[in-house]
Amino acid sequence: MPKHIDIILTEMFRRVNAEFTPDFTKAEAWYYAYEWTREEEQEFVDWLSDYLFHNKEARHEIMNFPIRNKNKCRNAAMQFNAWFGWRTKPTS
Repeated sequence: MPKHIDIILTEMFRRVNAEFTPDFTKAEAWYYAYEWTREEEQEFVDWLSDYLFHNKEARHEIMNFPIRNKNKCRNAAMQFNAWFGWRTKPTS
């Protein structure tokens, strides 16, 4: 697994008090295993956006057009979350 994907998934798992292992992500629909609140989800997107902005190698692993631009990094973080983020807990 690419280095920065591993770092990003480790952070994502940490936020739901789970331990990341690459084998876990081999299961179909593994991203449905945990849930987080909208606030937790937003904090992760903020973290990932900053991580991408400050890390050229990570941008090249994640982004189609890896330019150092806050909006592009934020969009990439939101897209990553939409594809691989945990389910969002329903609000009452």
